[in-house]
Amino acid sequence: MARMPCPQEKVLNDVMRSAVAEFVAAKDRFDVEGRAYIPGSWFHRIKRRVQGWTVPERGWTATFPSKFVERTIPFSEVFFRASKAQPMTIDSRMIVSGAFNYYTDDERSDQAVQRTMDRSDEYACRELLKYPFAPRSCQIGTLPLIVATEGKNRVALFKSHTRPMQSMVAPTAYPDASSLMIHRSWPFKVYSLRFGQCRRVLPLPEAVLPILKAYGVKTSQTVTFSIRDYLDLRRARVELCNSQMGE
Repeated sequence: MARMPCPQEKVLNDVMRSAVAEFVAAKDRFDVEGRAYIPGSWFHRIKRRVQGWTVPERGWTATFPSKFVERTIPFSEVFFRASKAQPMTIDSRMIVSGAFNYYTDDERSDQAVQRTMDRSDEYACRELLKYPFAPRSCQIGTLPLIVATEGKNRVALFKSHTRPMQSMVAPTAYPDASSLMIHRSWPFKVYSLRFGQCRRVLPLPEAVLPILKAYGVKTSQTVTFSIRDYLDLRRARVELCNSQMGE
């Protein structure tokens, strides 16, 4: 007989799912705000430059879901291994996606959208995995965080219709919470994550810290002085902004 989760486990699971849903929503906002950005006053432009936010030379389309996750959640890896993939039905709020190739008005009609979603779900099986239309995703460790690698645009349709999405999901490794440690440095209040002897900054701490804490990662009580963290933060944010989907 399967063991029923205790109330505390359910609370922790709900906290994690809420944190992941907010992370996914933060990615969507990141792209919306990036596409809508209009340079303001010289002070505003300098402030953004100091913080590390930049405008991609070829314009803002949508940040690659895989690169967004790998650069905001240190030590994560998004690599789809077909041999390990299994069909899953996923809450679309848990899927990191990227809307780049926009649908035409005809393709956005109610009937067309339903056909697209139905067809996508039909292709989420091992027998049809070789087809380009088959939705593929990766799961980050044991986190309920799914990253779309194929069908990235389609996810937006499922989200807008609050409909679960079926996808072939391949697991990826992520360090245990006990092997990770959150750090904070001054004078720039930069957050970073340590795994072994390696420490990487968090370019979007407000979106990632809730996931790490819900996962059980502890925070170091020691606050260190570091100018390098600030330089690494700016570099990480520039790389994040430049990770745009293209033709």
